[in-house]
Amino acid sequence: NVMIFEQINEQANRKCSLCGERNAYFFHSNSKPSFAYGDSYKINSPKIIRNEGLCAICCIKRFLNFNTKGKNNSFESTAEIALMDTINKIKDKSILQNYLDNFEEKDQDFQLYYKDNIDTRYLKKNNISCPKKLDEIQNELNEIYTQATKLKLKFTKYYAVLAFDGDNIGKILSGIYKKDEKTLLDFHKKLSEYLNNFATKSKEVVENKSRGRVVYAGGDDFLGFININHIFDVMEELRKEFDNIVVTGIKDFLKEGNENNITFSAGVVIAHYKMPLDQIVAISNSLVSEAKDSYNNKDSFAISVMKNSGEINKAYFKWKIIDNENKTIFTTNIMKKLTIHLAKGEISNNFIKILNKEFFNFEIDNFEISDIEQKNSLFICELKRCIKKSSFNKKYEELEEQLSNLFINIIKNLNSNEKNGFNNFLSLLNIADFISREINND
Repeated sequence: NVMIFEQINEQANRKCSLCGERNAYFFHSNSKPSFAYGDSYKINSPKIIRNEGLCAICCIKRFLNFNTKGKNNSFESTAEIALMDTINKIKDKSILQNYLDNFEEKDQDFQLYYKDNIDTRYLKKNNISCPKKLDEIQNELNEIYTQATKLKLKFTKYYAVLAFDGDNIGKILSGIYKKDEKTLLDFHKKLSEYLNNFATKSKEVVENKSRGRVVYAGGDDFLGFININHIFDVMEELRKEFDNIVVTGIKDFLKEGNENNITFSAGVVIAHYKMPLDQIVAISNSLVSEAKDSYNNKDSFAISVMKNSGEINKAYFKWKIIDNENKTIFTTNIMKKLTIHLAKGEISNNFIKILNKEFFNFEIDNFEISDIEQKNSLFICELKRCIKKSSFNKKYEELEEQLSNLFINIIKNLNSNEKNGFNNFLSLLNIADFISREINND
């Protein structure tokens, strides 16, 4: 039961700083570490930072689609996605360019807009030279921040990764929901056509309005980086366009009934720009699966905030809920309103702190009320009271009704799972509170 083999000696060598799997052969020309072996190569480029070693594959990826000046022509950095809305809204563009002109290597230019990166250690590590003194550079950056503050803009360090995948596409393609055998081939052709049209539209939704960047869009399969100021708008628009283009286009081919509708589920990760990108993308894809598993008929999304401190908030929702007047409301619209009210100071986040203190793990306490409906009514009553007390105007009235309906919807769709219901809703409030502190309130 034991296979005898000889250990490969080269496995003990320095591993690639990016993948951690293959041996590192490429280092910066001025900083080849002492433990680099004889057949490694020195490259004189700011693309490889000090003390970093790359394998052949990661080195090719690093330099692919870069021009002679070392500027990436293919894709924005995570810092650029995070700052996209703020930079676009600063009126005096010259002050931004004059600031960047101080640095000779500006490959990581958007990271240079963060104050904590303007120090000797960061510039040296990233091979960025600056003829001016640091205090002069910091003063110029302070001027940019002053202008941004007047415009109520923030230099957030967080961005969003959005992934989604179609629900029951395999079953639908196999012909389970077709009306008859003769139309199956036509159905496949039409579905492919409409999915392709939606892929094109999804790129327009994200990129034409400078709200992020699409990595790939394959119809029912999507991955994109979104500026958090626009995350709820983008999610809602994509879901609506999917209905308008795909669902409407193939409705004549499907049997009647909501269970046969074609939908998609999404996963959203809001993360710090310095967090490992491969991990964030992997988590966004896993959230898609979690969203599908959270509700029987799918058509839902999961959203998670991964703070740089290590704290994680995660929640699951249906895309749409039905309010007391039998109207359909997008959950993303409710979350957007809540974050805007919090960001503008129209509602204090005290009500979120109070509810967390009173109801976190509420269902596992030794509480006299055992009836679930009574617990839910108690929670909704306290929710409305706290919102009203924390509000500075009448805008809370619509919000408290919508949040109450959303809570009821969560409880109902999670099959009366009290713990998930209460904590899931509280996670929503915590996520909205965090986003409100990071978005622009212009």
